[in-house]
Amino acid sequence: MSDLKNKVKRHFDQVELSDTQFEKFNSIMLNERKAKSSLVNWLKILVPTFTLLIVFFVTNPFVSLENKVMDEIVRNHLKKMPSEIVTESLAAAEHRLDKLDFSLISSVHTKDMKLIGARYCSIQGIIAAQLKYEDNDGNRYTVYQVPLQDAFKYIHGKIDTSTIKGVDVNLYAENGILVGMAISI
Repeated sequence: MSDLKNKVKRHFDQVELSDTQFEKFNSIMLNERKAKSSLVNWLKILVPTFTLLIVFFVTNPFVSLENKVMDEIVRNHLKKMPSEIVTESLAAAEHRLDKLDFSLISSVHTKDMKLIGARYCSIQGIIAAQLKYEDNDGNRYTVYQVPLQDAFKYIHGKIDTSTIKGVDVNLYAENGILVGMAISI
C-alpha cells in the first residue's frame, strides 16, 4: 500500500499547471470568493430588513389602540367561553372575581339587561372582567370591563363602534372603566 501512495505522490509532484491554466484556476477561485462575499453582504442587509418588517407588521403602530382593543374583544367574544360564575348579581360577580384590581360598575349601557354570568379575561394584557348579559328580547351580549388605559383617560362616553367578523362592538369610557360590548349579528 505504501508503494501505491508513493507513486501517486510522485505523479502529482510532476504535474504542473501552464500559465494559462494557472490564470484560469486563479480567476475561478477569485470569482467564487466574490460570489460568497456578495452573498454575505446581501444577507447582512436582508436579515435585519426582514426582521424589522416582521416586527413592524406584528406591532403595527398605525393600528389605533381602539382597534386593537375591539379586535381583542371580538376574539374573546367568538371563543364563547362559558361563565365561571353564574349569577344575576354584579356584587356577587365582583366578590367572586377577587383578582380584579378595580371595582365593577353597573354600566348605563346594561341597565335594562339581566346579568347571567361572569369570568376573567384580559384586554391588552390587563386582567379584565367578561360579563354575560341578556336583554328583554333574549339577545346575549358579552360586556368587558377593564381599567381605562392612559390613552382613554380624558374620554367620557362613546369611544368607538365597529362591526368586525360579524360582531358589533361598542367601546365606552365610564367611571374610569373601559366598557366594551359585543353582540353577534
